[in-house]
Parts: sequence; C-alpha cells; structure tokens
Amino acid sequence: MVQLYVHDEVATVTRPGPRVGRFRRVSLKPGEARTLDFQLTAKELGLYNRDMKFVVEPGKFRVFVGGSSVGGLEAEFEVGGRGDLVEIPEAPRNTERGRRNAEQGPRN
Repeated sequence: MVQLYVHDEVATVTRPGPRVGRFRRVSLKPGEARTLDFQLTAKELGLYNRDMKFVVEPGKFRVFVGGSSVGGLEAEFEVGGRGDLVEIPEAPRNTERGRRNAEQGPRN
C-alpha cells in the first residue's frame, strides 16, 4: 500500500500533522520498482476556515509518500494566488453529480 500524506505548512487554521491525501494498493515482486502518479484536488488541499467555509489557501504544502506516515519520499510545492482564498462551493455528496463535483473541485 502506497500512501500520500499532505500537510499545509502555513494554514490559518491549526491542524494536527499530515493527513492521508491519497492511497493506492500496489503489488510488487522482490526488486521490482514502479512509478505512481497522484493527482491532488481541492478536496485534499482544502480546509474549513474560521468562517466554516471550505477553502484552499495559497501557500506551501508538503507531501510525503511511502508505506506509512514515517519515512518515504518527501517533496513540497506551492499553491499560488494573490493572497486570496479560493472558496470551494459545497456539493451534496449523496448524489452521483455531488460526488463527481466534489472529486473534480472548483471550475474556472
């Protein structure tokens, strides 16, 4: 099992450590290597701010990839912006359209 953890380095709301962003079950033979791609969406990067609105804040994010939250590969990236928050409208999750919208994130 490969797990990807995400941590917002500069969030305005304090949250405990990295959280699981994505995971994938992978079977490998001894000595075999494989490259996996993970795409992060607003769902993995966002948080509920002090006004209880789901937003993605600009700033630095750190990702950890491995078999657990300890060790593995580590990288960082930055979500750009002009200092504005990107508010993500809530979609009902109990319908197919709501699940699809929640997975796709905001539309431009």
